[in-house]
Amino acid sequence: MNDQETILDTIKYVAVRAPHTMKARYYATIIDDLRKGEAVVIEGDNGLTVGIVESLPFERKMYDGEEADRIRPLVRRADEDDIKNLELGRKEAALAIEVAKEESDRLGLGMRFLDGAYDLEGKNLTLYFTSDARVDFRELLPILRERLECAKLTLLSVAPRDKAQMIGGIGICGLPLCCTRFLRRFEGISISRAKNQGLSLNTAKISGQCGKLMCCLLFEDQLYTDARKEFPGVGSVHRFEGKEWRVDSYNVISRNVKVTSKEESRVISLEELLYLAGKGPKPVERKPKERPMDLLSDPASPVSLNEEKAPRDERSTRKEGKPGQEGRKPRPEKPQGQQDRQAQGNAPQGQKGQGNGRKRHRHRHHGHGGQNGGGNGPKEGR
Repeated sequence: MNDQETILDTIKYVAVRAPHTMKARYYATIIDDLRKGEAVVIEGDNGLTVGIVESLPFERKMYDGEEADRIRPLVRRADEDDIKNLELGRKEAALAIEVAKEESDRLGLGMRFLDGAYDLEGKNLTLYFTSDARVDFRELLPILRERLECAKLTLLSVAPRDKAQMIGGIGICGLPLCCTRFLRRFEGISISRAKNQGLSLNTAKISGQCGKLMCCLLFEDQLYTDARKEFPGVGSVHRFEGKEWRVDSYNVISRNVKVTSKEESRVISLEELLYLAGKGPKPVERKPKERPMDLLSDPASPVSLNEEKAPRDERSTRKEGKPGQEGRKPRPEKPQGQQDRQAQGNAPQGQKGQGNGRKRHRHRHHGHGGQNGGGNGPKEGR
């Protein structure tokens, strides 16, 4: 084995994701102890930049041939100076975006700049933009190159999905966008996938922030395709109960089928339809799911754990009518003095008059005041 073959055996491949991209590229390296999430220096399209390792190094044999020879080499591990240069390049790129916006508006190009990046040496600049129509920026390039004093300037147009991936956001599900978290590749999505899953064909409801159909339509599409094979086709006719029933629609999740005859419409389970049509066994009766509130006999009257629950019919009887003698709680006994006062207050009418008469007698006696007229008694006539 010669020296060249020995060197080729030591070369391994590793997946690295460059800035402003979600799709990783493979780079050749002789560093065999790289770990996921580690920062490395790679050779990008516009100079050296810092990337993130996405996989462990693996052997070169997987990419033998011409394809292996075209893969770029990984330069080195990123150190503190590389990270500082990367941060400095981001700050300078933010200032360059302001200049690019100013010149673009002056020329009336209608370009919306999203982000920018310098290489680690600060010589090459890349600006990302979007526009509603095709833009001819040949006049803009020399102006920006002169004002920004960069050796190489690249303007890249960003597609709507790439724009959402670059900016990020929250989807209608309440989670961060899939393209900013784990989605590495965009696939073609057509409206037929929404039809396959029985979703609304209103594009405003099934579109993401990028304005295109949501990428998550791909996640369950194959599952729906496999589940539909069990269902009869829409429009198929089945005969049972002496009638002809036509399948109008069905629900894959609930496994229910809507069938219609000349007299009526009915929603039955798929198993029941196959059984009635003589194409399947007798379905097993489904038990309704027990809801949490059904576990309590009376939610309005919580029962202690140490007490036994009374039957529901007994509690409902007590609720509707007056409680019986057995259901009443014993009243606390009152003190003797309070009982005597209550007995006097509840005395018969004749006794009440005597009690009030004594009070009035005391009042009349007190009101005479004697012969000197000191009270409020009747005065003698003049």
